[in-house]
Amino acid sequence: MKPIEKVRRENLLRLASENGGPAALARALGDKSASQISQWLNASRDSKTGKPRSISNASAREIERLLGKPDAWLDTPHDVALSAAAPLARLPLISWVQAGKLTAMDDYFLNDEPDQWVETYQSKPGPNSFALRIEGDSMTSSTGLSFPSGCIILIDPNRGAKQGDYVVAHNDQTKVATFKQLMHDGGVWYLKPLNPAYPTISIDDPNLCVIGVAIEWQLGGKL
Repeated sequence: MKPIEKVRRENLLRLASENGGPAALARALGDKSASQISQWLNASRDSKTGKPRSISNASAREIERLLGKPDAWLDTPHDVALSAAAPLARLPLISWVQAGKLTAMDDYFLNDEPDQWVETYQSKPGPNSFALRIEGDSMTSSTGLSFPSGCIILIDPNRGAKQGDYVVAHNDQTKVATFKQLMHDGGVWYLKPLNPAYPTISIDDPNLCVIGVAIEWQLGGKL
């Protein structure tokens, strides 16, 4: 059985997706700030106690009341209801190391049979799509959409990337993959992290190549 803190965090992530992200969820909850929502979602540690910030019983009941959910909705795993629907696709879950080896939008096949698979219920991915588990905090944000470490993104390498999309790119020289938002400004294309502590990356570098567009994330919704 999952710890109650993990169940509440996963359900809050669902609510954030349904309401348009942490900032929109904060507005729907009235006096809850986007930073507080983000801290709950990312299990940020309290500066005084050093412990992950958890959703208290009082806060959980208030969230349920404000969003029209029944009592204890946040405390109840909803995986069963989700899995009752027929999945639209089953995608291989690959590692960041494997993603770093990809060299083209339609070249994801890595010869080895994947150890794990991810089912998608909300999006219809292309034939070469795959899943990646987020590592690090470069795509976390205290406002708007946030991709916490550990969540899974579904990548479609056959979908054309456009301004504002969340994409995976790889560096042909270093063989390292990165997940960022694709932006265009002043005639320059670049990869933007959602966490301002990280730098933007210019993709004028010939070694960089976008290998796929994120279409869904496991605990969130369709992008």
